Amino acid sequence: MSAPEHGGKTTVFILPGLLGTVASDWAPHWEQIRNAGYEPVGVDWPGHGTDSSHLDHFTIAGLVEHVLAKMDTVETNPCLLWGYSLGGYIGLEVERQQPGRLSGLWMHATKFYWTDDEIAAFREQFDPETMPAKYRETLQKIHGERWEELLTANIALFDEIVDNGLTDDDLEIIRMPVLVTTGDQDDLVKSDEVEQLADILMNGELSILSGVRHPLHSSRSSLILPAGIEFSDRVLG
Repeated sequence: MSAPEHGGKTTVFILPGLLGTVASDWAPHWEQIRNAGYEPVGVDWPGHGTDSSHLDHFTIAGLVEHVLAKMDTVETNPCLLWGYSLGGYIGLEVERQQPGRLSGLWMHATKFYWTDDEIAAFREQFDPETMPAKYRETLQKIHGERWEELLTANIALFDEIVDNGLTDDDLEIIRMPVLVTTGDQDDLVKSDEVEQLADILMNGELSILSGVRHPLHSSRSSLILPAGIEFSDRVLG
């Protein structure tokens, strides 16, 4: 399957995680992605990182529309997409809403299944009143003075996902190739969860990455990228 090229490299759209930016999540891996023959095109969420859009449409539908608009700036159909955490989830939504828009999706460390206890713990962890100092400092470093505003928007999006997001039935109609990965040291996204997710997807594949924790920026590229690159090479074949 063909894909757009920039300077002889295949374009891949890159999505960050919840409360993250392309730079904060993917920057340590940028050079290695290019060295593998891909030209990464980062898509920051509205109001995050390099994007100056308003937060008025910071919803599932709004983020899908945002990503599709970015893809439309590159004359290609379908597109290759790599998404970390929330980015992987939105990648699934893009394909569900516009079947055939993506040639393939690599979703890394995306938590799809949430228990009631996990939901409560997540909301408490990111409550501005009780948030651990290390998380507050990280958000301030990434987002500056807007960190509380962006935190509120992200938690509202999280609530929408767990209350009214994708279901297993939605996954069963997604036909594109999807690589689902997590790290064997990921405390949030467990291997049995991603195995269940990959099994439900019509063309899902699973890879558990050795020595990898949840934060994308914290592991070496040599541990994270090979699975996604090999998958993408095969999809584009």
